[in-house]
Amino acid sequence: MQPRFTARLLALALACAAAQASAEETPTLPEVTVFGERPLVPNQSTVLEPGVGERAAVRDSSALLESAPGAAIVRNGQQTGIVQLRGLSGDRVNVAVDGMHITPACPNHMDPPLHYITAQGADSLEVVAGVTPVSQGGDSIGGTVVARSAAPRFGTDAGFMSFGRIGAGYNGSNEGVDGIAQVGVANNRFSVGYTGERQTGQDLRFAGGSVRDSGFDLTKQDVTLAAKAANGTLRLDLASMKLATPARRRCRWT
Repeated sequence: MQPRFTARLLALALACAAAQASAEETPTLPEVTVFGERPLVPNQSTVLEPGVGERAAVRDSSALLESAPGAAIVRNGQQTGIVQLRGLSGDRVNVAVDGMHITPACPNHMDPPLHYITAQGADSLEVVAGVTPVSQGGDSIGGTVVARSAAPRFGTDAGFMSFGRIGAGYNGSNEGVDGIAQVGVANNRFSVGYTGERQTGQDLRFAGGSVRDSGFDLTKQDVTLAAKAANGTLRLDLASMKLATPARRRCRWT
């Protein structure tokens, strides 16, 4: 046993010596320093500013997003457009309406946030696909949708001027009728406006029949008070919204 043990020790010593010699022969590369600037990657956002004709041709504000890259609409009904960004929806998509981050309500999010702003009342929609910056929410990995209504109108001098707008539309698939009326007065410092909207529709019809209890009756009223300050505009909105279905199921928000 003694000669075999001695041979093992000799082999181990030779291996250690060979490894040390190999390590000493490994060349050491000189240090390389790279100077440069890291480019800032902008958020991939799309801003939609639909015209009067585009807004009149859709059922609700969510339908305006169908032209945005990466966006899709999941429908549970005629007035329930749920935004889907890059295949994600629900809590993974943040929706802000005039700066307010609204949490979807009801089972399966049947009361989506964009329900609180109509297509006629939406002035612009910004879609940020992917991870959202902290300034716009931060917790949504699917993306963010920012819906904005029209800014208050002001005059050019101290004298008050009046303004107004009337619009109407019709949808043959459900005998739907919608209308909007906007009136107000303003000068170069103060603005007061009122907007009233009404949308009605019967049960959705198709070639083989109709979709039961899909009709709706929506009424929205909004009063806007605004004043110009030294560093911006102070705005106060008072709004009410009522939705009824043919089955007399009602929801009301104020």
